[in-house]
Amino acid sequence: MLKWETLETGIVSKVFFFEQLNMQTNITLIRNCLNILLTQGLKVTMDDIARELGMSKRTLYEIFENKTDLIYKSVELLLSEEEKRISHYLSSNDSNIIEELFPMLNYNVYNWLKERREFLSEIKRSYPEVFEKMIAAHLDEYKMKLGEIIHKGIKQEFFRKEINVDIVKIYLFDQQMSGKQNKQLFENFPIEQIFENTLLCFVRGLCTSKGIELIEEISQRNYPYFDDKINCTKQSYTK
Repeated sequence: MLKWETLETGIVSKVFFFEQLNMQTNITLIRNCLNILLTQGLKVTMDDIARELGMSKRTLYEIFENKTDLIYKSVELLLSEEEKRISHYLSSNDSNIIEELFPMLNYNVYNWLKERREFLSEIKRSYPEVFEKMIAAHLDEYKMKLGEIIHKGIKQEFFRKEINVDIVKIYLFDQQMSGKQNKQLFENFPIEQIFENTLLCFVRGLCTSKGIELIEEISQRNYPYFDDKINCTKQSYTK
């Protein structure tokens, strides 16, 4: 005769198994929705998505509240998977503290991010509520990550030990967020040039001589391959 404890454990294990199975099924579904959005754009309808997925629109609405919910969950998955991809790449390819702070300075990461930039810009234009919710969901996590990277840079003697980490991480975060809202900048200058003349100038001020040498080495290595060359800044690095 089965003991109750054994039976209960078996039931709990099965429930957990099916919860995990449903979660994985949902992730696969969201990934398929994301691929449709990336290939067909945000103007695609829920009817189109359901047809592409081979399911009824009613079933689709049982999973997502509406199209906005579908877009939000798709973008969340995109950001989550790309963050893992970038972190794995940087950790396994001798990355440095500057590339950890600004992954776009790595040539390969730069190209990955460039592929998604227009898609995220389209979301910001067409679904600003999704964009704002997406940023809000990652505020604390991103600030904490900034702090960890700055502390690591101080320990490795790339950043000056006397800097106030709390002030620096808040300032860097605010500048990145406020910069994205400045339409005049982004309508008139490439993002690489904006970055070079604002955030990277600030980070140079945080650096020790060892850190500045690292920035110059990264710049000389990567910038010749970027589409938008920043000649004036590059010259200042190579003097």
